Amino acid sequence: MLYLIAGVGLVLFFLLVYFFLQSDPGLSEKVQELLAQGRYQEALQLLDLEKIRSIGDPQLYYQRLRCFEELQQPKEALETLHEIRRLGKYPSALGIPELYRKIAFYTKLCEDEESAFEAYLNLLQVVPEDSEALRELGLWAGRAHELEIALHFMDRAYAQKVFDGEFLKVYAAVLYEAGREAKAFEVISELMSRYPDEDAYAYLFVLMSGKSHFSEAKKKILDLLPKTIDEMKKVWLGRIYVNACIKQKAYTEACQFLERLVAEHHLPEDYLVEFKYFALLFYLQEQNFQKAAHLYEELSSLRTSYAQLDKIRYYIDYIDLHPPLENAIPFEKLFEETFQNLLPANLFYSESGIFQEVRIDFSKYFEIRDGGVSLKGDYAIPTPEWAMSRFMSYSRDELPLFIRQVAESLGYRILQQEALSESEALDFTAAHKGQPSQKALFSLRRFRDQTQLSDIFLANYRNRMGTLSCQKGFILSNAQLTLAAEESLKKNRDIEFFSGQRLVEHVLSYEKNKRKALAK
Repeated sequence: MLYLIAGVGLVLFFLLVYFFLQSDPGLSEKVQELLAQGRYQEALQLLDLEKIRSIGDPQLYYQRLRCFEELQQPKEALETLHEIRRLGKYPSALGIPELYRKIAFYTKLCEDEESAFEAYLNLLQVVPEDSEALRELGLWAGRAHELEIALHFMDRAYAQKVFDGEFLKVYAAVLYEAGREAKAFEVISELMSRYPDEDAYAYLFVLMSGKSHFSEAKKKILDLLPKTIDEMKKVWLGRIYVNACIKQKAYTEACQFLERLVAEHHLPEDYLVEFKYFALLFYLQEQNFQKAAHLYEELSSLRTSYAQLDKIRYYIDYIDLHPPLENAIPFEKLFEETFQNLLPANLFYSESGIFQEVRIDFSKYFEIRDGGVSLKGDYAIPTPEWAMSRFMSYSRDELPLFIRQVAESLGYRILQQEALSESEALDFTAAHKGQPSQKALFSLRRFRDQTQLSDIFLANYRNRMGTLSCQKGFILSNAQLTLAAEESLKKNRDIEFFSGQRLVEHVLSYEKNKRKALAK
């Protein structure tokens, strides 16, 4: 008898502790006052993690998150976000998309590149066209020179008007490297129009102009040269200008440019000689033998390593580009051979400063076939059609497991299955984990033909909720709602309807857990 009394006393003690933890109706308001006053450390003292776990109120988690954000503690903020995700209930100020967006953002701050990359892939599963996820994933792939993967994301981000400078810069570079030059120039022009004072973007434009846009590139080079300090950048600007003149057959302009370049800009000695040699060839091309002779004498005195210099002397001596000599090299051939490798094929890749090593194994996440990019395994972006197909394929034995997981993710614990005569219908009553007195009805309704559920169906469903003492209802179905039913759900928030896109997250989560269980 004494043991029985002691046992009952112990149970009562734990119940009292439990209800004490549950009961603090003014806690959120107290914390809100402290937040308004900027007293974040004091607020955190009230928001003890174990206590708010026992209460299960998502608003308290959100207030805890706000404290860590204001105190600039990203690691703790990330841990709190994962707590909210596990809770399965979301604060009014933090819906599912924003939750995953914040998780991705703080993972990027706190963890390695691959973990952050995966976080943004997870965000994309929840919101398939999220512009922030498309931007970040595209930037990672772009900097890694994974061109097809980068464009898979960046084309969609650009279509959503993601126009910040860093994105447009990398996007233009990726387009250019992928051979989509017309689009690359469209994007780099957009970038320069938005940031006209950024010389770095003008330099990228110039690097891209080896095959086209010669006149515009030359204007930008003349503007950039006086501002450029880096000597090798000056060299490339000079070479690109010379290349543009050759493509346009503007040889006199090339002579004038090279004279100014050599006279006005400090260049490494070797490249100073190179530009003088180029000028010599251009003067010969224009048959200005007097200027050519002057440059020839200057270069000869420098003992340059240009093997063709002695043969050039014959053009000057005979004042003829086709001297009557048996072994004379045709000037046209000499001119062409000198300039054919003026700009290396990988100039943009090596000089743009965009492409770098990224510690992400892209083959782990992507498959490229016939020019198309698709995500692998758990990271494949599900569609409502895919989710509905999986939902309809679940066997009668599997459906209770699926419903149980949905209930758990929404913060409920299944109590029991309720009797129903329909073969494609299931009902389960459940209790809220944080507030056991709050009951919900979780229902599954599958139809083999296209079906619309009406407001009359919802009225009958509410009657069933009342009979089972449930304050909340959750319906998972492949059916659609009539307009009257949709209006009914908007007016009365007691029922949530999961179909189409709203079903995707739960089916995806269930499928992942199934694969994990099979792998064990």
